[in-house]
Amino acid sequence: MTEKRTVEELRAELRKAEALQEQEIKERRKTFKVRYRYQIRPYDRNSTFDKIYDPTCLRYRLSRTCLNREEAKAAGYNDFELTDGSMSYMFNTVTGKIICATGGGTSYISERWNTTEKDGADDWAFEQIGEFLTICPYGGDITAIVEAYLERRASGTQDNGL
Repeated sequence: MTEKRTVEELRAELRKAEALQEQEIKERRKTFKVRYRYQIRPYDRNSTFDKIYDPTCLRYRLSRTCLNREEAKAAGYNDFELTDGSMSYMFNTVTGKIICATGGGTSYISERWNTTEKDGADDWAFEQIGEFLTICPYGGDITAIVEAYLERRASGTQDNGL
């Protein structure tokens, strides 16, 4: 004979199961590291609206690619969190510095948002990227720089290394 349960009892059981599942996902996510590759390359948008009139300035695109997407999904990450992305930046070849972002994107280095506290992580990262582009003007893999930036940002490191 089957036990008859009320809708409320079934809903309570479902909430309990969902909470347990959510906790399991949180635990898996804590132990899993999503790996990304970050590359920076020259970027010519060929647009009359974005023409660069100063030959000492070059546009570069920083792109992010998830290296372990399927494993990350199994660990509880969703597609949005694992989105490959990019952002474009302007580089001055005379000063060897990134001078600004030139467009919206999903993979970016910036000041901290919604706060007056400055941690210097973005300044440090752009200094490192500028040095890299001075040596390697065709760009390349800057994963170590971006990961160090993200670590500095997460830890609130104040020493910008300049």
